[in-house]
Amino acid sequence: MSSLVEEYEEWNTPLIGAFLLWAFNKSYVEHHSTNDAAVVIEDFLVYSLLMSKNYNERITNRTTSVAAYVQSFTDKKQSDILASLVSKINEDKEIALKSVDFAVSFGLLVWDCETAKLYPKSMDDNQMSVLKNLPIMKLQKKAEILGKWFSQVNLNTLLSLFGVVL
Repeated sequence: MSSLVEEYEEWNTPLIGAFLLWAFNKSYVEHHSTNDAAVVIEDFLVYSLLMSKNYNERITNRTTSVAAYVQSFTDKKQSDILASLVSKINEDKEIALKSVDFAVSFGLLVWDCETAKLYPKSMDDNQMSVLKNLPIMKLQKKAEILGKWFSQVNLNTLLSLFGVVL
């Protein structure tokens, strides 16, 4: 097996996804004006944005909002990358769902079935210390940025910005 395939399989696991989705949902609640939680649909979008370099390399604190992030693709004449996001979400939906399941099973997230929202649970310092030296922490920061951005727009606006149709 090639090292590229091995690296892909190492990073695209439900366990890594579970942690990143927890970080996203935690940041979302912290930054939401009423501390509301994200709808699970947003986690599918976030998973695809985080797990592809085409999308995650632009997630930085220098960009201030989802709209500015989306606009960056147009500014750099790379609208085709953004247009392929729906295909990426469809490709990733099975592993994204497994990541949500892992996060719920491990007690990182609580899924409210009535509202389809995911509420983050607290992770203690001991649990976090296991992860602090892993390369995944760079993606954790990006997940937290997405949580901040996504918490500032409603779901319909968010899906419209990304061109995602339910």
